[in-house]
Amino acid sequence: MQTEAKIQQDAFTEIRNRLPKTYGCLFHVPNGGIRDAITATFMRGAGVVRGIQDLMFIWACKVYLIEVKTPTGHCSTDQKLIHAVHASHGFKTYLFTTSHDIISFVETVVAGGDIRLFDLFISPFSNAELVDKYKAELRAERIRKLNKAA
Repeated sequence: MQTEAKIQQDAFTEIRNRLPKTYGCLFHVPNGGIRDAITATFMRGAGVVRGIQDLMFIWACKVYLIEVKTPTGHCSTDQKLIHAVHASHGFKTYLFTTSHDIISFVETVVAGGDIRLFDLFISPFSNAELVDKYKAELRAERIRKLNKAA
C-alpha cells in the first residue's frame, strides 16, 4: 500500500507534467515531520498550525483544500477541527485516498468542469457545526496526555 506522501507525490508530479500552468497554484504547506523542541517552537511561532490540509489549490479566484490519506488512514482530531473551522468560513476540504482522484479533481477544476461530481470526497469533518465538538475532543486528548506524562 502507498503512503500518504507517495500518493501526494505521484499526484503532484503528474499534475505538474500534465498541467504546467498550475505551477505555484497547487502546493504543499510543510506542516508535519519530526522536529526538535526548539525548531517546533520556532515553527509554531512562525505560523505552523496542527491539522492544516496537505495541499492547497488556488484557481480562478477560488481556494481548494485537499487532505491526502491512505485508504485505511484516518484524520486526527487536529485535522477534524481544521476541516470544521475552514467549513465555518465557507471552505470545503476534499479528502482523497488516491493520486488518480487528486489528478482528476485538479483537471476538472482547471477545465471549468462540474466539481459537484467530487462532493462525495468532501471530508465528513468539513462541517461548521462540529467546531465546538472537536475543540472539546482536542482538549480532552491533551489533558489525557498531560495526565499520562505526570
